Parts: sequence; C-alpha cells; structure tokens
Amino acid sequence: MVFNVTQGMPGDGRVSADLASVARFVNLLALDGMDPKKADIVAVVHGSATAAIISDRYHQARFGAANPNTDLVRQLEENRVEVIVCGQAVAGAGFPFEAVMQPVEISTSAMTEFAKRQLQGYAFVPG
Repeated sequence: MVFNVTQGMPGDGRVSADLASVARFVNLLALDGMDPKKADIVAVVHGSATAAIISDRYHQARFGAANPNTDLVRQLEENRVEVIVCGQAVAGAGFPFEAVMQPVEISTSAMTEFAKRQLQGYAFVPG
C-alpha cells in the first residue's frame, strides 16, 4: 500500500490527518491479527503535509513549536512503515534537505514515487 499524505496545516500544532490515517491502518491490521511489520506500507508526504516531517529544530525555528508529528513518524517507522517526502515539496516549502527528520527518505518527487510504487504492484491509497 502506498498512502498519499497531503493534509496538514503547517504550524497549527496538530498531527497530520493523513499520517494519522496511516497509523490507524497499521492499528487495524494488528486488530485483524496481522503483524503490521510484515505489511509493505509506504507513506509519501507532500503538499501542505510537508512540514509534518521537518525535524523539531527546523520546525521550532519556523513555527515556534516542536513538530507535533515527531512521535507519530517515529512510531510508523518502528512498525516498518516507509515514510518518504517529496524533494520538490521540501524545496518548495523553503526547507533545506537537512531539515527532514531522520530516517525519512527524500524522493525526487511524489509523482515519480507513486509511479514507481504502482509499477512495483503497490495499491494506491488516496489522501
């Protein structure tokens, strides 16, 4: 599954609704008796959700508060959800690439990442 993560209001202090949806899916898999760590789940972050994967240091400097998504991203990664951000969105939002929290990967673009994943057999989950 490849999730389209686009919803977010940068600096509003709330967790990204789309990232929360990915976490909900992970929890539902567990409730259904599946090990979420064995699922092949990717979250591609872009658009207004881009600030959701910015490290606390850069988030604090831009928005005056720590990133409310930090723990959620860490928990997703611990459940082997691959979190990827669109490099075009990072640049477009005015963040340097080093602002992206670890271990989030930077893709050339969300569009190419979706195409690649769908060609590999991933199901696309719109945001």
